[in-house]
Amino acid sequence: MIHSPCGNVNRLSPCMADGKCTKSFPRNFPNDTITNVDGYPIYRQRNTDNGGQSFTKNVNNADIDIEKRWVVPYSPRLS
Repeated sequence: MIHSPCGNVNRLSPCMADGKCTKSFPRNFPNDTITNVDGYPIYRQRNTDNGGQSFTKNVNNADIDIEKRWVVPYSPRLS
């Protein structure tokens, strides 16, 4: 799943509160998969410079480059 772009791109997104995304998007690009302090995994994701993929989406009449930082990670094994 792709988390719809929010922040400066789309301030009217339902996840926005006080000018920030309540779901912590866009995410960083960690080099390794680690377990967060609260027990949730933070998956390794690659940026476009390191072999990651991206595509362009039109949001509010502006073309936005969507890359892995907008992907909602999912692991059926951990669910």
